[in-house]
Amino acid sequence: MIDQVGMDNVKLLADLYHLHRMGEDVLGLLDTQAHRIGHVQVADDPGRGYPGSGRMPYTEIFNKLGTYEGHVGLEYRHEGPGAFDWRNG
Repeated sequence: MIDQVGMDNVKLLADLYHLHRMGEDVLGLLDTQAHRIGHVQVADDPGRGYPGSGRMPYTEIFNKLGTYEGHVGLEYRHEGPGAFDWRNG
């Protein structure tokens, strides 16, 4: 669809949590489509926790996003202090 529209401002919203929950190959998607992503939403699977709290390979995911400079939506559930501590790990 993006190719058919042919406009630079049409991008993918990559909801990584839901892609993983539906059994999609998130790393494969990033290998082929990262250049088309305009917004990323993150949460870990299972449990919708912060990145690194579940089974998703977030170290590899963030590496594959490479020089991505778009918006990132944080969709994870976190209670208490330290909601962004995962960024330092």
